[in-house]
Amino acid sequence: MSFFSLLSKILPLYIIAIQGYIAGKLYEIDTKSLSKLMFHFILPVIFFDVALNTKIELKYAILPVICFTASCALMGIGFYIASKLFNDGRETVIAYAAGSVNTSSVGLSIVLLVFDDEHIRIFMLSSIGIVLFVYSVGYIVISSNTDSWKKMSYDLIRLPPIYAFIMGLCGNLFDIQLFDGFNHLFSQMRTTYLVLGMLVFGLSLSKVNFSVGKTFISLFIVLKTIISPGIYLLFILLDKFVLHIYDNEMYKLLFTISALPTGVDCIVLCSLYHKHPEKAAVGVLIGTLIATIYIPFFLQFF
Repeated sequence: MSFFSLLSKILPLYIIAIQGYIAGKLYEIDTKSLSKLMFHFILPVIFFDVALNTKIELKYAILPVICFTASCALMGIGFYIASKLFNDGRETVIAYAAGSVNTSSVGLSIVLLVFDDEHIRIFMLSSIGIVLFVYSVGYIVISSNTDSWKKMSYDLIRLPPIYAFIMGLCGNLFDIQLFDGFNHLFSQMRTTYLVLGMLVFGLSLSKVNFSVGKTFISLFIVLKTIISPGIYLLFILLDKFVLHIYDNEMYKLLFTISALPTGVDCIVLCSLYHKHPEKAAVGVLIGTLIATIYIPFFLQFF
C-alpha cells in the first residue's frame, strides 16, 4: 500500500478527534467517565476476542513481554537523559511518555486500515504488555511514589481486560467456538473503541492549556520517532538474520507499534499528579501529527 493511499485513509479519522476537541470546548463532558467506559466494558470484550481467536503459539505469547520490556527500556533511557536537563518533574513526564504508546485511538485506527483480522488481534495481544507497563512501572514513575506499591498492586490485579483475556485464553485452550454473531459483535466493539478513543483524544486536548518548551518537546519527539523505532528495529534485525521467528508482516506490525505516539493517558495522569500537563499535551499532539506522516511513509518500505 502506497504512502498516499495510507495517508488518505488515516487523515479522515482526525475529524473525530476535532469533533471531540470542539465538543470539549463547548460542553462539560466527563472525559474520565468515557475512559472508564472504554477500559472497563469495551476493552475487555476486545481482549476476550484476542485470547479466544488468536493462535496459541510461543512466538505470539512473548509479544506482550517484548513490548513491556521495550517500554521499560525507553522509560529508563528517557529518564536518564531528561534528569540531566530537568529537575522539576518534567523528567518523570519524559520517562513515562517514552514508554507509553497510543494503542487505543491512533494505533488501532492505523492497524485496522493496514492489517488483516489476525494481525489486528496480534496487535491487541501485544498491547497487553503496554497496558501492564502503564499500570505498573509507568504508574509509579509518573506518581513519583505518591501511591504505595500496595495500592498499585491492588489496582493491577483489578484490571478487567486481564480477566477477560484469561477467560478467552481458557476458551481457546478448550477449543470453544462461538457462533458468527459474536464475531460480528467483536468487530463492532473494535470500531466503537476506535471512535471513542479518537473522541477522548480530542476531549483530553481541549481540557488543558498548551505550553511549549523547546528542549522538552524536542526530547519528547526524539524518543518516540528515533529511539523507540531504533530499539524495535534492532530486534527486527536480530530476528531477521539470527532468530527467524517472525515474517515480514510481523516486522511491519512491530515497527508500527514502535512509531506510535504517546498515549492520551499521559495527559490524564500528568493532570492528576500536577506534572506539567500543558507541556505533555503539546508533546502528545505534535507526536501524533508526526506519526500520521511518519508511519505510512516508512511502512511502504517493508
